[in-house]
Amino acid sequence: MEHKVNKRYNFVPLTEPHRVALTFPYIVYLKEIPDLAATITIPNMVRIYTMPQASTEFFVNRNGDVYFHEAKKDSPVTISYYGGGSRLNADDWNEMIDVLGVTNGRITDLTSLIFGNIKLKVTPTSIATAVGSLNTSSSHAWRKTFTAQLTNMNNAVYTWLTDVQLYLQIRKSFVDSDIIAPVLKTPLNAVDLKFINGVCQFTVEYDTDYGAYKKYTAGDYVSYGISTVDPNSMVGLNLSVTVVDAIQ
Repeated sequence: MEHKVNKRYNFVPLTEPHRVALTFPYIVYLKEIPDLAATITIPNMVRIYTMPQASTEFFVNRNGDVYFHEAKKDSPVTISYYGGGSRLNADDWNEMIDVLGVTNGRITDLTSLIFGNIKLKVTPTSIATAVGSLNTSSSHAWRKTFTAQLTNMNNAVYTWLTDVQLYLQIRKSFVDSDIIAPVLKTPLNAVDLKFINGVCQFTVEYDTDYGAYKKYTAGDYVSYGISTVDPNSMVGLNLSVTVVDAIQ
């Protein structure tokens, strides 16, 4: 929503700048419910009580929708009126329902978040990289991208969760001791592994070098521990997922 909700017990004088819609209907929306019994003015225009038929006319309904003639499209207007508190737009309300994850008419996810009913979703959920692909890849050529999301139980992303840190632990088991564990490539700094609008994406690079002595073997594996809390402190939003690349 563009503004906070105002609750009023009396109508107060307001003046708002607006721009008339470019396409039909040629309308602007007052920020508050107007007092239709009081004066509503726009410089050099006349308020009428039916749909406008001329460029100098405007009509206001009880919801605070102000209608203009086509000749006023995309024009700036300044409207003075008495407001009785914020209007509740259906689109804003529906967006709020989507964010909170309302189901069956019940707003549950805000309390669910407080009490820990929030999920860390990571894709892909499992990997089975082919030995041949790794062993025939040149140096710095084999990468894998993961997407982590903070969601409710219905998989709706909490888009308002931002700057939540993601922690990544990579463990490996390779027959060939010359191969090191995959390393983080994007972002370059682990400090920048953060959820922005409920989503964090990162890429790892496997240790490959076609023609050298590094050889992967079926049965090797890499384990990715992905969490929202520092494993050394265990303080904060404690969610974790483990994704395993079972090389075959």
